[in-house]
Amino acid sequence: MSAHDQEKYLNKLKGANVLVIGGTSGIGFAVAEASLEYGAFVTVSSSNPERVHKAVAELQAAYPSRKDRVKGYECDLGEQATLDANMRGLLERVVDDTGRKIDHVVHTAGGGGLLEGKLAEMGPGDILGQPVMTRFFAPLMLAKHAPEYMSPGPRSSITLTSGVIAMRPMRGGMASIQSAFAAGLIGMTKGMAMDLAPMRVNLVLPGPVDTPLYDPLPEAVREGMKAQVGGTTLTKRFGRPEDLAESYLACMKDENLTGASLETNGGISLV
Repeated sequence: MSAHDQEKYLNKLKGANVLVIGGTSGIGFAVAEASLEYGAFVTVSSSNPERVHKAVAELQAAYPSRKDRVKGYECDLGEQATLDANMRGLLERVVDDTGRKIDHVVHTAGGGGLLEGKLAEMGPGDILGQPVMTRFFAPLMLAKHAPEYMSPGPRSSITLTSGVIAMRPMRGGMASIQSAFAAGLIGMTKGMAMDLAPMRVNLVLPGPVDTPLYDPLPEAVREGMKAQVGGTTLTKRFGRPEDLAESYLACMKDENLTGASLETNGGISLV
């Protein structure tokens, strides 16, 4: 009889029930791919039903032997009036359809783009729009409902997403607002880790990364920006979603990690 190697590390996500909010493109889609490769059951969500359908189809085509492990649902988290109910409804649907509680939630949803404009022209209503609702207030509603729909204990986790602008604001008319909410997620993560313990809560802070967020820009502008900004990193390139996904995997798999903020930015915060 031949001996078998142990698989202490490979199987940490095997059979886990993973929800990726914003998992239809970019970093979230890469996290969904990686979770499937590690043997998890994966649900992706987005406010755009066409993107949900497309992402589910792409994941099932890429992993045909695991296509029954992939689900996707539309969920709009960008409107203040419906945010609470929609977050609860998403969690409830995942639990009902999978027949078990959720083990890990990864929140990468971007809210349809970046805040634009100048601070001098903004009022509270302009600031508290779709991007801020999706990126900042949706995680709070997730924490509100997590104890009811997620598995208890340190094997379960929530991983949020901020950005390098939390430590290194960019010049421009929106630097104050963007950096305030990005940095606020660091404090939120620590507070949620306290409130939801022993469930774990962590934060990933990406730097420049090649995602569809930049697709609305003209191709020449987009490629020029990637070359210019990528050249300022220590790695001399834009980040790739499949690289950044590794940080989210670490947050899910390390049962001793909570209240932490992981930077994955090519060293741009150092230069």
